[in-house]
Amino acid sequence: MENLLQDLTPLISQYGLVIVFFGMMVEGTSMILISGVLCYLGILSFGSTFLVAVLGSVLSDHVWFILGRHYGQSILKKFPTFERRSKEVFSSIRSNADIVASTSRFIVGGAIIFPLILGLKQYPQKKFTLFDTLGDTVLAFLGLSLGYFLGTAVETLFGKIERFEHLLLIILLIITVVWFFKHKKV
Repeated sequence: MENLLQDLTPLISQYGLVIVFFGMMVEGTSMILISGVLCYLGILSFGSTFLVAVLGSVLSDHVWFILGRHYGQSILKKFPTFERRSKEVFSSIRSNADIVASTSRFIVGGAIIFPLILGLKQYPQKKFTLFDTLGDTVLAFLGLSLGYFLGTAVETLFGKIERFEHLLLIILLIITVVWFFKHKKV
């Protein structure tokens, strides 16, 4: 097991930032926390990972925003249920659109639906870029920091375990916590 991490470390060091970039585009919560753990373990650089995470998040959010802006009406025609829900969502966020643009990644499922709806409803792109980038920057810093300190906490609680087991335990903990919060009925 210990050899597995030693074998994977150069691979993660070489391609980790690419994985973080695309991971932030697909599923940011788990990716940012695991990236923080990898920074704690010294496999990834905190500064580079932070920058790449922000870029991946911002790019993804803008893709959804632009899709909403340019193709939103055709999407609504194909999915009438989505049209009704988008009107409900937008009417409830209209007065707080700036806050929604900056916090959409903090809400489960919000990284897709809110940029899409804001684009569809012609929210100003410059404002979206500003508020979305600020929110993604805060999320990347907090997520990486939380992952980093989670690595520290696990080591403090369980002592110095072999690096592979340490990483595996933390990743399983992160996946469990993220799964719990995503599937929790509120």
